[in-house]
Amino acid sequence: MIPVCNKLAIFATQNTLHHFQERATAPSCPCLWSPMQSSSLQKSVFLTSVCYVGQVRLLEAQNRKLADELDKLKTKWGKETAQIKAMFQAELDEARAALDEAEKEKARLEIKVASLEEQIEELRIK
Repeated sequence: MIPVCNKLAIFATQNTLHHFQERATAPSCPCLWSPMQSSSLQKSVFLTSVCYVGQVRLLEAQNRKLADELDKLKTKWGKETAQIKAMFQAELDEARAALDEAEKEKARLEIKVASLEEQIEELRIK
């Protein structure tokens, strides 16, 4: 089934085509057109306008619906992201502390290794 708007567009297109066919043999000045020709053109323009306005309203409604859905998704994902971050924050803090401790231990051991290498060199020289 063809929606009403599409039916109007088809009707308007057929009327416009009929109008242009009539116009090919009609006088070129609109003031010399018969009332039937003017009426046909007016109906065609009106129906095309009605169809266009209907499509614009439909698209505006769809746009509002999509904008609302986007806002809901943004708030939902924002809350979920914050909850996940809170869940793992303690573990992240512990891991950072362990990493810092490991770096300190590495630095301490590198200093000790350098000191022992110096002692070995001194012993080799003697």
